[in-house]
Amino acid sequence: MDPRLLIPAGLLGLLFGLLAGRARARRQPVVHCEFWVYVPKAVLPKQDAVVDAMMRGQGRAGTLAGPIGPAEGLLLSHVGTHVGLVLRSKNPSAFRPDLAHGVEGLGSEELEALNNAEALIRVVFVARKPPAKGEHLSFTPAMALGYLAVAEGTLVYDVAANVVYLPESFRDAMDRPAKQASSHVVVRWRFRPQGWMASTSGMGKMGLPELEFGPAESDHEALATEWVREAAEALWKSGSLTRSLTVAAFNDEYALRLGEPRRGIVSLNVESRSAS
Repeated sequence: MDPRLLIPAGLLGLLFGLLAGRARARRQPVVHCEFWVYVPKAVLPKQDAVVDAMMRGQGRAGTLAGPIGPAEGLLLSHVGTHVGLVLRSKNPSAFRPDLAHGVEGLGSEELEALNNAEALIRVVFVARKPPAKGEHLSFTPAMALGYLAVAEGTLVYDVAANVVYLPESFRDAMDRPAKQASSHVVVRWRFRPQGWMASTSGMGKMGLPELEFGPAESDHEALATEWVREAAEALWKSGSLTRSLTVAAFNDEYALRLGEPRRGIVSLNVESRSAS
């Protein structure tokens, strides 16, 4: 792969800004997949070695770790594909995603890996709409996994899902079906000033807004998160927003109403319930 085909970071920022501006006008986010691979040396590996690793794969076919095919390979020259090296010395905040981006659950191992990293490799795919068969959903994490292997990375940050992985846990996470929402989207239950909320992170990988339900009572976690999870799966499969959905949860069916997107978030409301 000729590195000249990968667009520079500045042009990527301009492209993302233009796409985001158009998406805001249409009330829909752009497709955005991004992984940061933290590495001990400030060296960007040769692209050919990474592509070889992607083509071989590190898992079963049909999973995120499986070998990429010709359709995914075409995204190497897509205008929205970018790979860049980010130095700790010039971007120190990028090496504390817990402080800069609110990532939760970082333990001593994760913090040590961040502390030992001299650079991160930024793997990005952006587009106005998803590729026809969702090839980017396997291509982008496969490229991150390739850089993790070739550069002997110590940590991976899934920016869209706002999750940090140690190498082994990232490989485990990659052993999932490539196209399912549950392989890409995280549903969280958090307390916020307005109360307990269930919300998603990662819907932007399909160019969809994040979902949010609440405020709710603290003992409604199981039901609230299931509503959000089922709604995310339904929208992911359709690839577009709708004003209403019917989802199943705990042997009952619920009619959900979706609000208008605001700042990349859509609120869910339960309109009715019926026994299955």
